[in-house]
Amino acid sequence: MREGDKTSDSSTAGTNSTASISIHTSFGSEDKGEIEIEIEMEAPLIQTRLLRSGAIDSIYDIEFVQDIVSKEIVVDHPYANSIQAQNLDGKHMGVSHVKTGIWRVTHLKEDGQDLTTFYIVTGVSMDDRVDTKKLRKAIFAGQSFARRPKLVMAPKKVAEALTGFKSGTMAPICHSVDMKLFMEKSLFEGVDLSAHRINVGSGMFGKCLSVSAETFLRVAHTSSKGMELCSIVQKKKHVFLVAFNSW
Repeated sequence: MREGDKTSDSSTAGTNSTASISIHTSFGSEDKGEIEIEIEMEAPLIQTRLLRSGAIDSIYDIEFVQDIVSKEIVVDHPYANSIQAQNLDGKHMGVSHVKTGIWRVTHLKEDGQDLTTFYIVTGVSMDDRVDTKKLRKAIFAGQSFARRPKLVMAPKKVAEALTGFKSGTMAPICHSVDMKLFMEKSLFEGVDLSAHRINVGSGMFGKCLSVSAETFLRVAHTSSKGMELCSIVQKKKHVFLVAFNSW
């Protein structure tokens, strides 16, 4: 898509993996004049939402790749880990595979009687787990309550309705209903944001949406509820194996 191209889509809230998209473009030369055309096509729902967000400069910023996270070994290097990968010259050239969590948050209002319920989103590395104590602290920074707010995973049907994507294919961005996103900050630390890839759900089984970390952050900030980078994962337990010789 070139500069000046416009898109619109007919997507609605729901869990369809595709939506109709209209691409308005023009081509030609100064001497022969320009010809305007409109192309109607089916495109992944998340793609139409990304384009509609205004945070994507070109359709070529969006890539869909096979979901091979369980099989992929990015780099065999002593400084590589689940969050970022380094090549041998020290440049960060990795990919972060991110899983999405939709959470229901419930707490008592100041009067101590009425309950308030809302939903938030988390994004962490595939092999990390959310620390609910850290997440609660990030959500209610600087606030105190007589009774600790309750955090639970949203029911499947509720999560699907809020995101517009089927369970197992959800992305942490581009939802039917805006929710505040809490992303694990270490995913973006020490990497080249323009080169490092963020792979998330695409709304399609077997496919991941892959965008640069820079693009991901730009899209995430278009949500009306905002996005926050914070430390929300559990510390990994290191297991040391000691060999004993017996004579």
